Amino acid sequence: MERVFSGKSIRSQYFVQSEFASVLLANNLTGADDFLALKGGAVVRAVPGRTTRRIELKSPGGSRLITYLKCYECAPTVLCRWPGLTRRIINESLNEWRQIQNLRKFGLPTAEAIASGWRQVENGRIDGFIMTAEIRGARSGYDYWAANHSQSRHLIQQIADLARRFHQAGFIHKDFYLDHIFMAEGNGEVDLTLIDLQRVLGPGKFRERWLLKDFGSLLYSLEKAGVKRGGLLRLFKLYKGDHPLGAVERKFLRKALKRAAWLHGRKPKYGEPESK
Repeated sequence: MERVFSGKSIRSQYFVQSEFASVLLANNLTGADDFLALKGGAVVRAVPGRTTRRIELKSPGGSRLITYLKCYECAPTVLCRWPGLTRRIINESLNEWRQIQNLRKFGLPTAEAIASGWRQVENGRIDGFIMTAEIRGARSGYDYWAANHSQSRHLIQQIADLARRFHQAGFIHKDFYLDHIFMAEGNGEVDLTLIDLQRVLGPGKFRERWLLKDFGSLLYSLEKAGVKRGGLLRLFKLYKGDHPLGAVERKFLRKALKRAAWLHGRKPKYGEPESK
């Protein structure tokens, strides 16, 4: 993904993907302050410290670009890998910008990033934002699954393939729920897209416990969607390559199911649905 470094000062910084530069300029979005001050649009998600809104931007030609703007107050930080550095602490909005680019390099489907940045407010506090383009025709995995039970066998196969490719590429999501896999119909197939990458780590090599957390979260959300134990076992077999499961694989599955059971008994941090 090509990006243009569009501005930096002592107290702010922002990035723009080049193909959207003219649209942002037409809407007077020329710095981090402009994005963070942007009002209007429908709120699609609001939790303490973070709000996501659906924003329509006017294009120079008169058409409209539908975007999603996620803004953070006192943006959380995440430990991640950057080129030339082993580790670096950055805020979640910039981490999502970075990981969208990383995943696309590996052929993994994500939303299209438009812009991202941060500003220092006071006492070293940082506010951050990321704007992404609408995934046309897509719905959350929960909503799509509820309306398309008849496709469950095919969807399990696609989800298993996506999870396998994601982990084999060296990434962990840390919020790997069905609501973070958007689904859209196209050309007789269902297109899957990973969203909400603000806490994603990688590429790298991670211990089994991180993969267990991801896979346990996925099993938990599929159970909530109504998938029975047989469907979960099929998902796991496909995730592992659809070969006979050995002792190591069976042990991993037991641990993942235990993780899923624990999630069922936990009170969601921000209320239902937990995964958004």
